[in-house]
Amino acid sequence: MKRLMITAAATIIVSFAVAPAFADEMKCDEAGMKYMFEDLNKETEHNNLVVTAYKEAVAAMEAMAAKDMAKCVEHMHNAMSRKK
Repeated sequence: MKRLMITAAATIIVSFAVAPAFADEMKCDEAGMKYMFEDLNKETEHNNLVVTAYKEAVAAMEAMAAKDMAKCVEHMHNAMSRKK
């Protein structure tokens, strides 16, 4: 039980340490969009994952236009994680 609690605490600490760095990278603004699309355009294989990533990127742009920043960041995160 004690080992489980230590493991859970360590996981939470690592999550909080990593999340701010990732959150800083994914900002729903013109620079963030440019970074995301440049990164997606580097892909040489256009498989289903990359196509899905582009769809998420377009959804992020639409959310940014609608000023829904939470959805925008969510779609940006999805786009960047699905391209792999």
